[in-house]
Amino acid sequence: ILVVDDDEALRIITQSTLSNLGAQIGQAENGEIALQQLGQAHYDLILMDLNMPVLDGYGAAEKIRAGAIPGYEKIPIIAYTTESAYMAKVKTHKVGINDFISKPCEPLILAQTLERAFIRESARKKIPQHALIDKTILIADDGESNRDLLRRYLQDWGAIVLEAQHGAATLRQLEANGHCNAILLDMRMPGMDGLEVTRAIRATTSSYQSINVIAVTAQ
Repeated sequence: ILVVDDDEALRIITQSTLSNLGAQIGQAENGEIALQQLGQAHYDLILMDLNMPVLDGYGAAEKIRAGAIPGYEKIPIIAYTTESAYMAKVKTHKVGINDFISKPCEPLILAQTLERAFIRESARKKIPQHALIDKTILIADDGESNRDLLRRYLQDWGAIVLEAQHGAATLRQLEANGHCNAILLDMRMPGMDGLEVTRAIRATTSSYQSINVIAVTAQ
C-alpha cells in the first residue's frame, strides 16, 4: 500500500496501523513523488490525501487513470482526507478515485475500507475484460449507499452507469437515454415499486420494452 500525504506524522501513524495488519507500506509526501514511487516498486492500492503541495490527490489520480504509470491505470485509489465527503464526492468520482475515508478515523474503519477495495479489485479481475465495457446499466434504488456500491463495482468493470432514486425517475431515465443494456431494479421503492416499474416497462411500445431487468432486493 502506498500512503500519500504531506503530513509526516499521519503517514507514520497510518504505516504503523497497516503494518500491524501485515501490509507492506510505502510513503510519499505529495502526488508527484507518488508517481515516482509507482514507477520504482509494486503497489496494490494507494491511500491518497487530496490536498497536498506540488501535485494534489485529484491531479495524481487523474494522471494515474490516464496511464502516466503503465500498468497502474486500474489500481484502487482511496481518498483519505479532512475534506467533507459531501464536497469531495463528485470531484473524486470524476478523477476515478474508488472510495473515500474521512481522517482521522478508527483503525477498524480504515482496515474495513481497504478490505472492501481489495475484494472489489479481486472480483474485477475475475470478470472477462470485455464483458461489461461500454455497456450502459441503470441502477434504480432509493438507497444511496446501495447505488454507490453497485456503481463502483460496475465502473470498475468498464460499464457506463445511470442512476434513479425511485420508480418514476427510472422510467424518465429510460425515456431520456434511449439505449440501455440492463436495469438493476430495487423491488421496494417509494411511489412505484420495482414490480410496478417492470410492468410499465413491459407494457410500453418503446425501444426499451425488452430490456434486461434484474431484481435487487433484501427479500
